[in-house]
Amino acid sequence: MLAAALTAALPLALAACSHGVSQVNFVYSVSFSPDGRSLASGDAEARVLLWDVGTHKEIGRPLNGTSSVVHSVSFRPDGQMLASIDGATIRLWRVRTDKQVGRLSANTPDLLRVTFTRNGRVLESAFNDGTFLLWNIRTRGRIGKLRGRQTALVTAAAFSPDGRTVATGSYERRTIRFWDVLTNKRSGQPLAGHTDEVLGLEFSPDGRMLASGSLDKTVRLWDVRTHRQLGEPLRGHTGPVECVAFSPDGSTLASGSNDKTIRLWNVRTHTEIGQLRGHHDAVSSVAFSPDGHRLASGSWDGTIRVWDLRRRRELGQPIEEPCNCH
Repeated sequence: MLAAALTAALPLALAACSHGVSQVNFVYSVSFSPDGRSLASGDAEARVLLWDVGTHKEIGRPLNGTSSVVHSVSFRPDGQMLASIDGATIRLWRVRTDKQVGRLSANTPDLLRVTFTRNGRVLESAFNDGTFLLWNIRTRGRIGKLRGRQTALVTAAAFSPDGRTVATGSYERRTIRFWDVLTNKRSGQPLAGHTDEVLGLEFSPDGRMLASGSLDKTVRLWDVRTHRQLGEPLRGHTGPVECVAFSPDGSTLASGSNDKTIRLWNVRTHTEIGQLRGHHDAVSSVAFSPDGHRLASGSWDGTIRVWDLRRRRELGQPIEEPCNCH
């Protein structure tokens, strides 16, 4: 996920794909449903869309009501609800009916990311000023707040699988910091190694490892317990690394880049095991299917692509996000 702090700096005309600059609708976020049969996407035209993974057809109507770029979408573990963020607002959607069923907001700058806890009862949200809010899904009330003492805009954030730790990367600093949600304090020393801004963060499914992607074109793996870098940086991308994602079993890492490619890495050996090519612009989001056999990627070229990871090839034609360009 390219941070809201950076994408907000893009000219509005470009983000809205108007005036002939680019007749595409930028895709900022993709997420598989828990059963792996559908995809949700958030785009530059302030819409959330649902797609059938098998047919690549749009499901139902666009989830309208958002007011700005949708930077993050996330399914609840039971698949019945979807959360999206636009600006400083979180919206909750009932998937079956395409209806908005909740709106959460706070007096904070733009949101970066939203995700449900494993039990689906709590929603975790990260803002670009270093604020993290927890919400009770049943009551829609705020149940927790962590204020990371950041002196620069936060450009990437990730919640650990158990919901107790938040990792952040900032715009000016090149380090990654951990924050304890329960104590509301910074945990351990910053992770130093990147030579430029951190753009993407993701915890491994078991919470023991953190992956980071950076403007310095590298991917790095970190031991969450010792706060040490694991091995050498993963090199190969020729542009900034915008997003990272672990496979469900934690054995493979996918990274998407401004160089228009997705690279696959063996987490144990730290070696590249594949490349996926087809996008014509930056890859802004990657997500594994629940069974780990497929990967979805969203791009600034206005498409979502679904990949067969066993054969290392694209499945069907690209899903093209509709663009209301004039």
